[in-house]
Amino acid sequence: MQPIQTDQRRSDGGFTLLEILVSLTILGLILPVILYAFTASSRTRAVSDGRTTAAYLARDKMAELESITPIEVGEAQGEFEEGSAVTWATSITQQGELDGLYDCVVTVAWMEAGQQREFSIRTYLADRAATATDPLAQGGAPK
Repeated sequence: MQPIQTDQRRSDGGFTLLEILVSLTILGLILPVILYAFTASSRTRAVSDGRTTAAYLARDKMAELESITPIEVGEAQGEFEEGSAVTWATSITQQGELDGLYDCVVTVAWMEAGQQREFSIRTYLADRAATATDPLAQGGAPK
């Protein structure tokens, strides 16, 4: 009979307790980082969605202002839909001494993560009625 050698290993293909503990420790260190990355990504996407929606709504409201003739100086506000959490405000002012040029600002506001957020756009509009009688607008020379 041969003597049993003590340096032979059993080859049953399992993991040792030490290998399992090391794997669980590594997983415990990496998992919170991965979860934080996913939640941060989700938050960023929600903010981006809100801003994109606000930009489209502001553009639509500005197009509505551009289609109104004659342009009326003043401020207005309202909701996009009945009971909507998204509101709009417009401000139209005469621009300096130029007759028929108006400064138009559209602001869209909404609640996001418990905070009031706003998105504004500004443009200058020319009153079509004023430019139709203006010789400079028609390419003529000043008198």
